[in-house]
Amino acid sequence: MDIGETRLEAVRLEKVGEVNVSLTAEGAVELKGFGSGAGGAAEPDKSPLAKVIDQFNERFGTDFTEDDFIVPLRAVMADEKVRRSASQDDEDGFKHVIDPVLDAEMMKHIDSVRELGDHYFHDDRDHRESIKRDLRRHAFRMLRRELGMDDAA
Repeated sequence: MDIGETRLEAVRLEKVGEVNVSLTAEGAVELKGFGSGAGGAAEPDKSPLAKVIDQFNERFGTDFTEDDFIVPLRAVMADEKVRRSASQDDEDGFKHVIDPVLDAEMMKHIDSVRELGDHYFHDDRDHRESIKRDLRRHAFRMLRRELGMDDAA
């Protein structure tokens, strides 16, 4: 229903109560961001996954990132059996449900990366050049868009 054009003709202000919103001191409090030291943006808090990966890297001398695990982890977390177990079981029961799914998804991911490597480093030079051309074109267009240069050639 369209009521047409409207015009405000009057405003009513009505006091319905009073509330004290003053602040009271409750002891010394340190305000972060004040004091000596260089300014600048603080590093963002690491995700729980990043913290786990950092511990793994430190323990085993590896250099993995979240990107190395996110694809299989998302698949695992989308699995209905895993989701149901997380809502119904304790952590030990959850282990028995998630572990085989995690193993399977990690294997799929590794196979996928291996297949990608096989295609990228294929013996046929034309095959590799085709993939590189397509990826190069995609990267160029995405970077131009990010840089506000949508008029990319």
